[in-house]
Amino acid sequence: MNRAIKRLGTTGKGVTYLDRFRQLVTGVGNALGYVRMIRSASLKDNANFMKYIPEIIKQIKIDDVSADLDFTGETTESIKVFDMCIKNLFK
Repeated sequence: MNRAIKRLGTTGKGVTYLDRFRQLVTGVGNALGYVRMIRSASLKDNANFMKYIPEIIKQIKIDDVSADLDFTGETTESIKVFDMCIKNLFK
């Protein structure tokens, strides 16, 4: 098989197609490993963050509080996202 691939020739840089394929597979594997590492770190960080959030915050809707304070625009949107994140953390 290796001889058959060598017969295909090389790329413009003198690298065989088998070596180039090996480089591509390695790059994809490294990217997947990086994504998994970032995900694991994020989950660990969120778990450590939970000890600083009191249990009573589950019962308060921050969105309602922002409506009472007449926040508008991007502030309201960011409060909705924060409220959703807090709910997801306590699942």
